[in-house]
Amino acid sequence: MASPTPLTVMVPLGGIGSRFQKEGYASPKPFINVLGKPMLMWVLDSLRLEPCDELVVVYDPKFLPTKYFEATTAKYPRMRLVELPGPTRGAAETVLAGLRGLPDEAVRSRPVMLVDGDSFYGEDIVGKYREHCATNNGVFYFKDAQPEPMYSYIQFDDGDMLIREVKEKVKISDNANSGCYCFRDGDELMEQCQALLDAGDTQLSQDRVGEYYTSGVIAAMIELGRPFRAIEIRRDQFHVLGTPAQVEEFCRRRRDHGKEEDRPPQQQQGRRRVCFQLEGTLVAAAAAGGGGDGRG
Repeated sequence: MASPTPLTVMVPLGGIGSRFQKEGYASPKPFINVLGKPMLMWVLDSLRLEPCDELVVVYDPKFLPTKYFEATTAKYPRMRLVELPGPTRGAAETVLAGLRGLPDEAVRSRPVMLVDGDSFYGEDIVGKYREHCATNNGVFYFKDAQPEPMYSYIQFDDGDMLIREVKEKVKISDNANSGCYCFRDGDELMEQCQALLDAGDTQLSQDRVGEYYTSGVIAAMIELGRPFRAIEIRRDQFHVLGTPAQVEEFCRRRRDHGKEEDRPPQQQQGRRRVCFQLEGTLVAAAAAGGGGDGRG
């Protein structure tokens, strides 16, 4: 049996979790406990890595002090932590800084998977992309029929599954991107991220702020003729924890349909969250609200 192609799997943590801060959560967003486990650990535990793969987490130490990673690095001792020099202007700039911060050129140049730090999967997305990484870049998508444009969206040819168009927060189809973007050449990814920044090509977030999105990098690469394959993920195998409202919904589903040990404590009067553990103590937060992109 041939050896698996080594991949660099990167989790960029460039956002500050403003929506969680506004609702009074003390822990940084990646380390808010969701049903007894930090949000980031839900993501990492879902990745089925081979020994040859590199796991990289990119973070801002001013927002995420290194002490928060102690349990994570204990479980994943080979995980590489790359510090950002400061706040970034979007995911593309975070990814660029993360790749430049890797000391090993071989790790930078191999195929790269970008995985959101607030979404996790029930399917083996790493294995799925490994099947295509020799010839194609890739974008994981799911079917989303709701009218509100919460994600980025793609159009592709049904025959070869190659993507024709990608738009951020514009619903050009029901094919919503899950936030896992894959590139067969890390060196080219760095070049294209830098080109996006040099061009000043930002897109508006849901907060109406201009950001450098990864989807903008992909759109530019498609214009250059680079092949991006659409890889479908079943909606029930994709879980988003990006906003307080989304975490509440995840907790509710687990409570109603999950294992007994996943059930949160008895809810207090009224519609209140009991899904989070703040500084080691389970509490009920304010009534639900919010929504938006994964950087919130």
